Amino acid sequence: MSDTFRSRPALVAVAAMMATGLYVGEARASGECAKYGKPTYQADRLVKIGGDTFRSRVYVMGDMEREEIDHGGGRTEVIIVARGEVLSFFPEAKVGMRRSVAAGGRPKTPEGSIRAREERSGSNSRIILETRTDDGSWTVVNEVTCRSDGALLGRRSTVPLNGKMVPSEMIQQIRGGSVDRSMFTAPSGISFKR
Repeated sequence: MSDTFRSRPALVAVAAMMATGLYVGEARASGECAKYGKPTYQADRLVKIGGDTFRSRVYVMGDMEREEIDHGGGRTEVIIVARGEVLSFFPEAKVGMRRSVAAGGRPKTPEGSIRAREERSGSNSRIILETRTDDGSWTVVNEVTCRSDGALLGRRSTVPLNGKMVPSEMIQQIRGGSVDRSMFTAPSGISFKR
């Protein structure tokens, strides 16, 4: 499989994740690191979902995030998480989707069926989310690695794809550089649907 995101099943999976709010977890992973700080940075992101891989460029300023995903063939998708909403659009096509982000961002779960723990390694921290299985054991469903200043370094989780739960991994390489606040606003002329 190519490193560019060309697989129709993976494209459908990300679209479904956006529609159901699951992709917001990927986009808001940097929010889980916010307890350590709210830095401004640029990063190169590599995401693997099942057997598919795609690359993107990420810009973070405090609790706002912009991700530019190259789908190949001159198609770029932009996802902006800012001011309580998620915008996903294709600048070339001038169309996109807008949805609100609920406070907390996670569905309610039965008491005692989910737990979070933190592990430190040098200047990095891992936030590990586990759920209780039917036999009473705990299984890891999400793991986020944060730098001491709050920059997101990576995430491993399980996501739905083609009716099955598959592994997903995201790794970020932090880059220097300033980030302009205007990057977190959609350009004029985009037609958004809810």
